[in-house]
Amino acid sequence: MPSTLHHLSLKQKLILFSLLPLLMMSLFVLTRMYVLAREYHAATHNHLAIQTTVQITELLYQLHNEYGLSVQPNQTARSQDQTGLLQQQQHTTKTLDELLNGPSLIGLIAALDSDRLGAAQLQERLDALRLSSHKLISARQDVLKQSPHVFSNLYNQLNAQLLQLIQLLQLQTNDISQSRAYADLLNLLMVQELAVKERSAINRMLLSNSLSINDYRSISTIMYEYGQAILHASNASISDRQSLTRQVQASPESLRILNISQQIEQQIRVSTLVQNINAHLGYGGLIDSYQDYLLRGDANSLDKFNRALAVIQLNLDELNHEIRNLPSLIPTVNVIEDSIGQYQFGMSKLQQLQH
Repeated sequence: MPSTLHHLSLKQKLILFSLLPLLMMSLFVLTRMYVLAREYHAATHNHLAIQTTVQITELLYQLHNEYGLSVQPNQTARSQDQTGLLQQQQHTTKTLDELLNGPSLIGLIAALDSDRLGAAQLQERLDALRLSSHKLISARQDVLKQSPHVFSNLYNQLNAQLLQLIQLLQLQTNDISQSRAYADLLNLLMVQELAVKERSAINRMLLSNSLSINDYRSISTIMYEYGQAILHASNASISDRQSLTRQVQASPESLRILNISQQIEQQIRVSTLVQNINAHLGYGGLIDSYQDYLLRGDANSLDKFNRALAVIQLNLDELNHEIRNLPSLIPTVNVIEDSIGQYQFGMSKLQQLQH
């Protein structure tokens, strides 16, 4: 290079050195244009991703509404609200069409031209949603025929696919604040989904003529999961969104649900205690061993009677504690206690006769 410059004339050297700032400026401009192009591409991607997310959340909301109207606890309720159900189905269909055929999701896939893997993953999610959407017509017909089970399964499938799509959008963003916002959104959507199931379970409970202990436990499990989801959403969200979660927890509706949850838990405890008492009263329990002692007078029957009596009395003590604020159940428990007292008195008389 020095030898080359040495052979150049003064004029050529001056021209060369005058071009260096221009070359440096051109390099700076090209670099800046490249950075701006990348920022524009990222901004376009984020904009389309946010628009897609808004459409997904709106579709989830419409699906939840349709689910609540479709999975009614009895046929009469579904028939009375059929007009509202048909209108809601139209809203859901419109929102679904906007997501599947609108410019946001399709444009987002096109914007990922440099990320073939990301584009392929989004296209796969889109194809799965299209396939599930084709099943909606037949599933809705089953709802009108008073058979909502197919729609219920499809609802769970669509809900899971939409949440997976949001999770994919979260993975594809490079913006930390946007990724955190996605995490908060997913937590709140989980709360919303469990809230729908909780309300449906409570409606079934309120309109049912009878419930088994397993029914109570199923409802209690859903309500527990809902409470845990709210707690997790509140703890995991950033500070400016925690207040929104706390407002949900402190709302009158949430407080009423909490009160119902506490009543259900108490009913489960009462039912469990009654079930235990009944199990130790019948076959192999207190009455059976009393009859065996009456016939044979053996020590084994007496031992079984005393063991069953001890368990029953322990459960009765707990039951009396549970129903202290439920006066309607106290007379029934008193009848049980009187019956057991009669068997206990009869056993003591039989023992006296044995001696």
